[in-house]
Amino acid sequence: MFALIRKSSCPISNGIRVLVNPIPQLRFLEFCAPKFSSAAEKDGLQHSFIVSYLVNSCFLTLESAKSLSKKVHFETPKNPDSVLNLLKKYGFTSDDIAKIVRARPEVLTYDAKKTLLPKIEFFLSKHISSSDLAMVFVRGPTLFCLSLEKVIIPCYDFLKSVLVNDKRVFSSLKRSPRLASSNVDKILAPNVSVMRNIGLPQSSISKLLSHSPNVFVQKPEKFDKVIRKVLSMGLNPLSTSFCDAIEIILQLSESTWEHKMKLYRSWGWSDDDIWAAFKKKPRVMAFSDNKISKTMHFLVNIMGWQSSNVAKSSYVLYYSLEKRIIPRCSVLKFLALKGLIGEDASRIPYIFQLVEEQFLDKYVTKYEKQVPQILSVYQGKVCPQELGLRYEEVYF
Repeated sequence: MFALIRKSSCPISNGIRVLVNPIPQLRFLEFCAPKFSSAAEKDGLQHSFIVSYLVNSCFLTLESAKSLSKKVHFETPKNPDSVLNLLKKYGFTSDDIAKIVRARPEVLTYDAKKTLLPKIEFFLSKHISSSDLAMVFVRGPTLFCLSLEKVIIPCYDFLKSVLVNDKRVFSSLKRSPRLASSNVDKILAPNVSVMRNIGLPQSSISKLLSHSPNVFVQKPEKFDKVIRKVLSMGLNPLSTSFCDAIEIILQLSESTWEHKMKLYRSWGWSDDDIWAAFKKKPRVMAFSDNKISKTMHFLVNIMGWQSSNVAKSSYVLYYSLEKRIIPRCSVLKFLALKGLIGEDASRIPYIFQLVEEQFLDKYVTKYEKQVPQILSVYQGKVCPQELGLRYEEVYF
């Protein structure tokens, strides 16, 4: 073939030879390279345009824009502009828009009037505030991708039938992005039925669905298993701790649960102590290792409280170490050093239950004339060494 091509070339007066292709089917060879180059160049320009748009109009970082540009395609700013204008019109901030686009970049390609607006109008018809409207979509941008008639409306109607009012429905949707996309007949309704069947009052179901909606998006088989486990622990469905126990058990894997058991055992708690504490205050199993260890160290090693007593009053672990436990214990220690009260560790759990005004009246204001610096002690302005405590022991 090359011999044929060589024979078919013809001279030009300036000495340059021009190739004449005698085979018409091979003429595409003359233009292949330029076409490939043009296509690659066009793709590069298009990619650069999308990246630039995501940065300048959607308020994304360059790194994030480069990554997302591979997942979304538009050739002109017309459609994405209409989407952004719609969101801004209904009170979505730059930060809101960035979060939505980061999570669901395909929203930029949707028809603003036909696909997005009806969903916004639906929620507005439920008298949702502009701030809550934005929050619902920012935390659950998948809402923009779901069918209004087939998914969103049926889910909303079911939630309202359980929660009674729109405000609680909004609260649930803000807390659980997965809730709106959960199948009513296969997920939500069966899980609610399980709770009703064990005698859980409607008020408890509503409270749990409003404050811990992720509990209800579990597969019914798993949900039923957890309910049975909580019942086997002896928790009463009518108790306030029952719903907390369900939530905590769903949150923790078996390995995490066993890890928490070992941590409490290391502080001298028996398994009976742990279970008793969990039944009273289920969230003791959800606290971080750091919080548990620091609080136990302070109460047991510094304040001299028996570890078993902490187990019996496990609610003390719910309080902030820095904001409540240390300041109030410092006041007790200071008053004891001044001989104004006895060093009675049994009063420790009691002082944490007092509201701020009660504590100040009983342990601060009452002794201000005798020890004017008592308020400074409470506010953490007195060096811990003056209270008979080593600095590193108190403030870690």
